[in-house]
Amino acid sequence: MKYLILILLIILANLPGAYAQHVVINEVMYAPIKPEPEWIELFNPTDSAVSTIGWVFSNHLRSYTLLPDTIAPHGYIIITKDSAQYLRTKYSIPTANILHTPVPSLGNSGDVIIFKDSSKNIIDSLKYSPSWGGSSGASLERIDYGASNDSSNFSECIDTIGATPGARNSIRRRDFDLTLESLSYILSNQNELRITATIVNEGRRQISDGMITIFSNSGLPIAESQITSAIAPLQKQDIILTWQNPDYGRINITAFVYESQDEVRSNDTLRSQVYIPIAEMQSSLMRSWQRQKVLRHNGLNSIIQVRL
Repeated sequence: MKYLILILLIILANLPGAYAQHVVINEVMYAPIKPEPEWIELFNPTDSAVSTIGWVFSNHLRSYTLLPDTIAPHGYIIITKDSAQYLRTKYSIPTANILHTPVPSLGNSGDVIIFKDSSKNIIDSLKYSPSWGGSSGASLERIDYGASNDSSNFSECIDTIGATPGARNSIRRRDFDLTLESLSYILSNQNELRITATIVNEGRRQISDGMITIFSNSGLPIAESQITSAIAPLQKQDIILTWQNPDYGRINITAFVYESQDEVRSNDTLRSQVYIPIAEMQSSLMRSWQRQKVLRHNGLNSIIQVRL
C-alpha cells in the first residue's frame, strides 16, 4: 500500500501546471556580459519561510555548501560567488535578497544545476542548454514555477534590462490571462454571419466571466457575447457571435475579449477579414434577363448570349 501511495504522489507532483510546494530554480544568468557575475535565483512559492542551512549546490564540476540564509514566503534569493555590489546597483536588489557564497562556475554550453537540502534530498534541479536562450547576456527565466524543468518552461528574459533578479519573471505565467486565439466565420444566410471566437485561459486560475465584442470597420460594435461557463486553466472555449444584416463585400473586423482581472492585455485583440457576397436577385424580371459571358478566342472578344 505504501508503494502505491508513493507512486501516486510522484504522478501528482509531475502533473502539468501542478503548484510547486518547494523552492524552485527560477532564473539563471549563466552567460553574463562582464562585469556582471553569474548568478542563480531561487523562488519560494510557499507560505512559509525556508532556511538554506546545510543546502548543497552542485553542477558538473563540483559541489559547495551554501551559507545559511532564509528565503521569505513568496520571496527570492540570488546566489552569486562574486561581489554583490554590481547586482545591487544594476537591479536595485536589497542586500537581504543576495546570498554571496562560493558556487561553481556555470557552463555556457549547457550545465546541470542541483540543489539538495541537509538530508541530501533534491530540492530542485535544472539541466539547461543554450538553445533555450540566455546565452547572450540575458537571463534564462522560468515560465511557470509549478511546471516541469524542461525547455517548454524556460526561455530568455524579455525585460529591457535583460534580467529580473529579485522580482517577478518577465515571461512568467500569470494568474489571470485570457487570450483570444482565433476567429472563424460562416455565412448561415444572407442576413446572418456567425463568427466563432476561440479563447484560451493561459492563466493559473479559473476564469468564469468576461465579454467578447466584435467591431466593424467603422469602430462600432456589431456583435457581442458574455462568457457564461467557467474556463479551467490552459483550457479553450469557443464563443459563437451573430452579426445580423452584415455589410456586403470584404469587411475588416476586430475582436476584443475583456475580463476585469486579466493581467495581459496584449493578447486580447484579433483582427480578421470576412467576405460577404452580394445576394442574387431573385425577382422574375431578373431571372428572365440574359447574361453575357465574354470569351477570348483568336485574340478577339466574342459575346455569347446565354438564355436562362
